[in-house]
This record gives sequence, C-alpha cells and structure tokens, in this order.
Amino acid sequence: MSEVQVLQPQKTWSHLVARRRKPSEYEIVSSNLHYNDRDVNSPYELDPNMFMNEWYKKNTFGTALKHDDWNSFRDPDEVIYRTYNLMQDGQETYVFGLFDQFSEREHDKALDKTWAGSLARRYSPLRYLYHTFHRLSKAEEKLSDEGGREEWEERNRIFHEVLIAACPSRWLKHFLAILHHQAERYRRIALYHRPIPRDVHSEHEDLLKATMDRNASLATAILAEHIELTFQAFSKLVKEI
Repeated sequence: MSEVQVLQPQKTWSHLVARRRKPSEYEIVSSNLHYNDRDVNSPYELDPNMFMNEWYKKNTFGTALKHDDWNSFRDPDEVIYRTYNLMQDGQETYVFGLFDQFSEREHDKALDKTWAGSLARRYSPLRYLYHTFHRLSKAEEKLSDEGGREEWEERNRIFHEVLIAACPSRWLKHFLAILHHQAERYRRIALYHRPIPRDVHSEHEDLLKATMDRNASLATAILAEHIELTFQAFSKLVKEI
C-alpha cells in the first residue's frame, strides 16, 4: 500500500509561485485579472450571442490592438486603489494647508480692487456657466433615446437657471422657474418632433457668449428669439395635426 502524500500548502497564489518570492501588494491585486479571455466564443458565461458577449468579442478580441500577454504590463509606480487614495489624501491635506495660510494672512484683502472686480465678474460665473453648457452639450448627443431626453431637459433647466443666477431678486427667479416648468410640455414636443429647422446648440452657445461678454441687450434678444422659436415650432406642429 503506497503512502499518502501530504500536500504542502502554497505560500502564495499559484500564478505567482514562479517568482519565488513574496509578491507585492500591487502584484496580488493586479495579476491574472483577465478572466474574460478563457473562452473566445463566450467571454461571459452566458449565451454566446448575447449582446454583452457580442460587444466584447467585437471590441476586445476584434480590436487591432493586440498583445501576447497583457499581464506583462506593469505600472512603474505600482499605483492601486489603496495607494491612490493615500496619495490623494496627502495632496488634499497640502492644498487645505495652503488655503488656511491664505486665510490667516488675509490674502484676498491685499488684491487690487480692479483685479478683484474682474475675478468676480469673470471667474465666478465661468466656473458654473461653462460647466453647465458643456454638460448640456453632452446630453444633446443622447437625445435619440428616452432617457437622454429626460437628461437633456434637466440640464437645459440648470443651464437657464445659471444664466440668471446673479439676479438679486429671489421672487423673480422663482417666477421664471414657474414659467419654465409650465412651458416644459410644449418645449419637449417642439424639440422631439422638430417641425421647423433649428440648431438649439448654436442658440445656447450664442446665449452663453453674450452672457459672458456682459452684453445684456444682446443676451436678452437671443433669449427672446430662443423662446419665440419654440412657440413657432409648437404652433406649426399644432396646425399640421
């Protein structure tokens, strides 16, 4: 009767044994993670014709970018999620320290009044208005689906709210919000059916430029035409129905 061989437990993961040393944290969490290439016909253990598998086969296996061993690539800095957060935490602590120093020295009080006024007029609105315009522009790319329409409507509302954010009258802004909400159904119909040729993106871009140039009369005229075009589009659609 042969003796029973007692297997010694591995000291590390099997795919790291060949290195004959204790693996680093980076190697442990980043090695041998490409499990979707085990079956070229079904990357995910589902129907091979399922959309997930079809997409993966086309955009991963079918890509022109190929390599014999993707696991051979290493990050020289060996950054993983834990170390990334540690680095970011250190950077944030440093920046907060700078802010505290500026506050203690009352740095802003030493700014030239002309320059401080320029910052108030240009920088503060720029932080939000351009950001909301960018998000609105990205939402335009998804207008063909129902979820994209909801997203566009929400970002369009935010864009128009930011345009008048500097208005000192809380009641005036509240009244405009009511008008915007009441016109929503007509705006949606006119936008999705497009009964008249219209470039809404350019209308918003022109409105943005006029606002940033502090050209109130031009911005008012562009906004009035912007609203009027929606009215014309809906009126034409009603007549055709």
